[in-house]
Amino acid sequence: MKQSLKSLLKLWDEKLKESGFKDIEKRNKKGELTLNTWDSHYFQARHEPDIFDIKQEYYYEARQFLHSYKFKSQTDKHIWEMHSDGFGLRVIAQSLISSGIRTNKDYVATIVKRLRKAMREATCKDET
Repeated sequence: MKQSLKSLLKLWDEKLKESGFKDIEKRNKKGELTLNTWDSHYFQARHEPDIFDIKQEYYYEARQFLHSYKFKSQTDKHIWEMHSDGFGLRVIAQSLISSGIRTNKDYVATIVKRLRKAMREATCKDET
């Protein structure tokens, strides 16, 4: 690679870095772009076909549980509905806070854990 091109690439890489851009690629000594090791590992670990199938089955069962279980309160049902749609604990807590309910992610986690246990127990009863 010509020196002028190398210096131009270096200049633009620095400008991007200064602007806060986090590149998923890096240049090797030859100037070729390669995917950062961490980024590729992160993607592969989170998107393996087996993991996807397991998650898909879990959320399917969670959705079935939503429509078949007698919840103790509307708050519990709201939490489980958002959980079964894949929302995280903080997002669920923020939704409740927006509705005027004082809560936090730890409270939401406790409810999700209790309902997950109830779902497993109900699933085990169905299988026997």
